[in-house]
Amino acid sequence: LCGMRPVIEFQIPSLLFLTFEQIANQAHKMSLMTGGQVCVPVTYVVPGSGSRVGWAGQHSDHPYSLFAHVGVKTAVPATPTDAYGLLVSAIRDADPVVLFAPAGAMAVRDDVDPQALEPVPLGRARIHRAGTDVTVVAVGHLVHEALAVAAELDGEISVEVFDPRTVYPFDWDRLAESIAKTGRLVTIDDSNRSCEIGRAHV
Repeated sequence: LCGMRPVIEFQIPSLLFLTFEQIANQAHKMSLMTGGQVCVPVTYVVPGSGSRVGWAGQHSDHPYSLFAHVGVKTAVPATPTDAYGLLVSAIRDADPVVLFAPAGAMAVRDDVDPQALEPVPLGRARIHRAGTDVTVVAVGHLVHEALAVAAELDGEISVEVFDPRTVYPFDWDRLAESIAKTGRLVTIDDSNRSCEIGRAHV
């Protein structure tokens, strides 16, 4: 509120349940309640986990759909390059942004040059692999699994791998273009089965 742009790092995603009220009801709504006179440019960085053996019940949540549902800007990058670009955009944004860094993609490596990289606009999807037969929408670390399957099916089925990068705002225009080309849609998301991003959007 005083002009700073703090970045708050959470160690586990389940901590977001304790701070949901402050993020969704206070930070997110401050600009709305003041007619844009006051903004809360805070970035929350969270290691999204997902269900994996040995990651513990309280460490395995992927609650990004919860924040997207209430209109909080929510990013889920799949690559180091996108993580950097989205983080820059999140810090510069006037509104609160929750950025999930999927633990399942922590092993992914990329050469990131801060001087050469451009910020990734919030709400702009990325096509990781072009295809003509089916559009596969994958969130976060599942982009890499989708790419592996697409490579395995190469020659039989032409798979377009669509990475939303931000689940709110969502790049509906680019998704519509992709589906218009392929005519088929598959979503892959390991968030909660009820009201996950794939079910909520489709």
